[in-house]
Amino acid sequence: MTKEKPSRIQSPHLAIYQSQKELNTLRRQWLELLGCQPIPGWKPPEKISGKLENILSQLHANQKPEKDIAQACRQITAGAYLVGSALEWRQPRLGNTSSVSETRGAQWRLTVAWAGLETLVHATIGGLNCKHLEYLSKIAGLEGTTQRLPPPSPKMRNLKQARQWPRSGDKPAMLEYIGIGKGFASEMLSRWLYEGKSLVRAHEQLGLAQSIRHATAHGALSSSCLVSWGMRPALAPLTATIAEASVGIFRAILMD
Repeated sequence: MTKEKPSRIQSPHLAIYQSQKELNTLRRQWLELLGCQPIPGWKPPEKISGKLENILSQLHANQKPEKDIAQACRQITAGAYLVGSALEWRQPRLGNTSSVSETRGAQWRLTVAWAGLETLVHATIGGLNCKHLEYLSKIAGLEGTTQRLPPPSPKMRNLKQARQWPRSGDKPAMLEYIGIGKGFASEMLSRWLYEGKSLVRAHEQLGLAQSIRHATAHGALSSSCLVSWGMRPALAPLTATIAEASVGIFRAILMD
């Protein structure tokens, strides 16, 4: 029913396109398995209920699914739709034509894709801390294919200035400014953006994507900051990693 995972494509834009195509195929297979769209009040047919319960038990990080099967199926379906909708945005742009409008589009494409992946993960694996993201990378087969993500260039004048801001309590002021809290995701953003270190492993990059999503949706990470701090080139590779993680979850769900 599923195909072997291909090697990471050099172009993140092509990787996004191929993941979107495969996700569409897997989503159709998923709905065929369920027999219909799982709307509120839907219950899985008895003939597949046991199979679905077994799948979710195997995928859950603690093998103790916290959700009932119907709720999990609805969330899986909704999460896949969100990711797929984001990936269909081929040349994202928000606002008047400019480098900032293109960055804003790429930023929100990542944000929507992450929201879908988050929904998928909570319905299957159970959480999004460091151990959960490591586990996700393992079951999705990401660790052997994800390319190194270099930090923004130290030559970016505004980034250099922001790194020199006074500290704010126990964190760099630049991270306080964009609304980053504590946890693994914020550690990855600090390592990559503030300390200027590359992120090599897939779960580290997923943590970075999570922090960008949170700072975008709940903080003050503007598209202007993304441009002036040199973060723009990372948006497509991170979106590609989110896409591949989402596809990996569906492969694991549909594996015979």
